[in-house]
Amino acid sequence: MKRKTTRILALVLSVVLLVGILGVGAFAEGKNVKHYNNYLILGDSNAAGYGLLQGDDYFGYIRPQGLMVQGLYGTLVSQETGANVYNYARCGFRTEDILRLLDKNYQYDQFSNTSIGYMGGTSAQEFAELQDSVHADIAKADLITLNVGANDMFTQGMMYASYVMDDANLKIGDVTGYEIRKQLVSLLTGQSEGDLYNAVYSFFGYAYMAGLLPEVISAFLYGFGKGIINFSSHWDQIIKEIRDINPNCTLVAVGLMNPFHRCKLTGASLVEIGPLTDGNTMIANNYIQNESPYRDQYIYCDVTGACDYVFMPRALVEADFVNELMLNVHPTLEGHRYYADRIEECISQGSTDTAVTLPDHNVYLNTTGTGSAVTNVKTAKVNEDTAITVTPNEGSYCSSISVRDASGNPVTVKKAINTTYYFKMPDSDVSVNISFAPGEGEPDLSQGGGNGGGHSSWEQGCPSAVFSDMTPDSWYHGPVDYVLNRHIMTGTSATTFEPNSNLTRAMVCTILYAMEGKPAVLTSAGFSDVSAGDWFVNPVNWAAANNVVAGMGDGTFAPNANVTREQLATILRSYAVYKGKDVTPNGSLNGFADVADISFWATENITWAVGAGIITGKPGNLVDPKGTATRAEAATMFKQFCTNVLGQA
Repeated sequence: MKRKTTRILALVLSVVLLVGILGVGAFAEGKNVKHYNNYLILGDSNAAGYGLLQGDDYFGYIRPQGLMVQGLYGTLVSQETGANVYNYARCGFRTEDILRLLDKNYQYDQFSNTSIGYMGGTSAQEFAELQDSVHADIAKADLITLNVGANDMFTQGMMYASYVMDDANLKIGDVTGYEIRKQLVSLLTGQSEGDLYNAVYSFFGYAYMAGLLPEVISAFLYGFGKGIINFSSHWDQIIKEIRDINPNCTLVAVGLMNPFHRCKLTGASLVEIGPLTDGNTMIANNYIQNESPYRDQYIYCDVTGACDYVFMPRALVEADFVNELMLNVHPTLEGHRYYADRIEECISQGSTDTAVTLPDHNVYLNTTGTGSAVTNVKTAKVNEDTAITVTPNEGSYCSSISVRDASGNPVTVKKAINTTYYFKMPDSDVSVNISFAPGEGEPDLSQGGGNGGGHSSWEQGCPSAVFSDMTPDSWYHGPVDYVLNRHIMTGTSATTFEPNSNLTRAMVCTILYAMEGKPAVLTSAGFSDVSAGDWFVNPVNWAAANNVVAGMGDGTFAPNANVTREQLATILRSYAVYKGKDVTPNGSLNGFADVADISFWATENITWAVGAGIITGKPGNLVDPKGTATRAEAATMFKQFCTNVLGQA
């Protein structure tokens, strides 16, 4: 167990240093901030907004007017200062990468860095054009924020650790230490394409199997210290380069924070991770705040108190450790609000011209076919870039993406990167329509959307209109629109909703999991009929872990079994308990003709559901407790639950 705990600690350290030191915080109200004309962002994954878009393919942008997602701290600062924004942030950025953008004396080579050239480098012409763009935008900026440093330390740590694997001349299966080091160095220096996260995981796994973990950790920490030295040297050069280009702008140096500050591992013993990483954070912050010879050239922004607002939970389970942790140590929306507040405190002096407050417009997402999609926000302001990430199921592809405003007019959609697309928010609500089809290909972005289902009498943008088995006068039209607009339920195919089909236990878990925002799932419930590759594995394990659902008593979950109305009422009541809501059974079953058919264990749950307005009965004054819940009935019950119990209009 000691060796296992040590292995996990090594993985923790690698992740800590990879994501750097990101953070988050609390909302501020009633602020008056100084007005700026042009705001430029330099930084790593924190500044790029990693995590605010779902999907592993979002790695940020380094182009003028880069994708400014809703809730990103740069977006918030630009809105509240009234500034035009120029985003040169990118996941994986080191100080060395930013310096190469700024220093025109740098001698170009194709694979010079991990980040400037996405997936393995950029051409000399593209690099020169990017440098020209950066210089021009810095020159006209009157506000710049700089947020970088963590990846410097991680890269050096991994490089030095890899020497141990090479020198040991080990061989695990068909893989030699030299080959391990070569792969890792190639990824770290941008000379090959691949998954750096999995490479890091495999690296420490090989070290553990080879019995070299102590030596690898020591070398890793030594390299991390070397990374701090490199960081301080590059930091000073970055400040000098910025000031040579623009001596008069307001330059805010955003400090580092430790997202593992209050984190523990769970397992045989609780291990405090924070003390292992706080010291390095303090060294870097002390240099920025006190030691840099260019300290008088910028404002230091302290964000060390931001450690309570990251996607990662406070305690980590050893099972699925890497899968759940690697991508979940970035700021939440509240975290980016914290950063924006701290930055605005630094620039609050001077003129107090307040930026115009623009209204938010709704983003309604509709998907059809075999795949899923998410938007980075549910509301956005006019002219904001709004992102869409699509994920086809195996054997399918996204065949079309269309966006329409409230008047039915098409909105232009453009590709951003990999399977992420974006559009400029018009001055109205929008309907985003995504279609998936069997086969391979790229989505058609030229479509203007439309009703899809052919119901010309329906209001433009009505989400139910894309389904051929829905009609405007159906009793469940309103509830189905409600669950579609809020991404609680989706269609069963490109053209059908199947309102009269039965709801399964797996479907219920998936709906609740979507309502909860699809949080990280760190444990397995151990059901014998729920496997890692199942589409419902995360929803079922999440629901079971939070006592929202239970198994069948024999080690199974029966994910494909139909849900009865009394079972659905029971599950919703359990979810209400999880949400901290009052579940007193205040309803009355008087007047229902089939009360005797209610199972004894479901009587209180049905009574609560009746009192909450979730169940109103069927024709003939029937509760129909053992009748299977159809998708239309489920949509109605979930709508009533959201409005009456959760208070979501």
